[in-house]
Amino acid sequence: MNSSLCGTTVSVIVPVYNIQDQLPRCVESILSQTYEDLEILLVDDGSSDGSGELCDRYAARDPRVQAVHKENGGLSDARNCGIDRCTGEYIVFIDGDDYVRPDYVARLLESVTASGAGAALCGFDLVDEDGSIIRTEALTELSGTVSGRDVLSAVLTPYGYKYVVAWNKIYHRSLFERLRYDKGKIFEDEYIHFRLFSDCGSVSILSRPLYCYVQREGSITNSAMSAEKIEMKCEMHRRRIAFYRDAGDSELHSRASQMYCNWLVECVRRHSASLDRAAVAAYRDELRLHAPAASASPHTGRALRLQNRLGRCSLRAAARFKSIYIKLTGRKE
Repeated sequence: MNSSLCGTTVSVIVPVYNIQDQLPRCVESILSQTYEDLEILLVDDGSSDGSGELCDRYAARDPRVQAVHKENGGLSDARNCGIDRCTGEYIVFIDGDDYVRPDYVARLLESVTASGAGAALCGFDLVDEDGSIIRTEALTELSGTVSGRDVLSAVLTPYGYKYVVAWNKIYHRSLFERLRYDKGKIFEDEYIHFRLFSDCGSVSILSRPLYCYVQREGSITNSAMSAEKIEMKCEMHRRRIAFYRDAGDSELHSRASQMYCNWLVECVRRHSASLDRAAVAAYRDELRLHAPAASASPHTGRALRLQNRLGRCSLRAAARFKSIYIKLTGRKE
């Protein structure tokens, strides 16, 4: 670790809600970091199990740890609480049921400072509850130091979720001077990423997996898709499209429009049980509205253009076409 970084405080924000069995592994991985100049905020979001007491015990054990207790407001509200209270020059987010490799902070901090970037991203491992690796998600699509717009472009691809999530990144705190997570949104990372990285001039990329994302049964991301969740996702798409339109970025606007069209078709293909006839009709009208901009993009291939045309008549027909296309080609366009 570069000795010149000593004295650079990194704030580690950990939202905590009813995870008393998972929290020790998370916190121990933070306390064991090779970079030690940390401010660790354990934000207890109104837990009803023993998680809050665990936070207090860690705060009593290590002076770097602060236990913050608040009424339940959800993941976004807990992260915002940590942002409001933290004092470090850099910020990282770690979900309380995940954990990190010992050099997670050190390598991210070294990368972001050496490049002069506003943020740095690393790869991650998807692991089961026993810690066995299910899959490694290395950031191979981008490398070195790239622009914030490059990251936004990478998000609009089938592998884009790797660049959206909050927890495989380190941020200079200035990025959050005007931004906070949207309270009450399940897809909170997606709601903020396009605003966050549009303000970030450059981003450093580390392909190496340093974060362990635990696939836990019953977690928010693994729970069933409901009509309410579908609408939250649709709202995110609409906000992102409007953001790029208002920014005058025609390429990202077209690609974001196509991503929304894809999502609307996918909703009917995979989550039709959660949608009534009126909802399907409303989302068909949404596709009709955004398909022209989507099909205007040179990134939109023939299969997607045909999917868009079918979807303007019937989302169910577009969904059947997509299923056949995937079965025949083994890929999604």
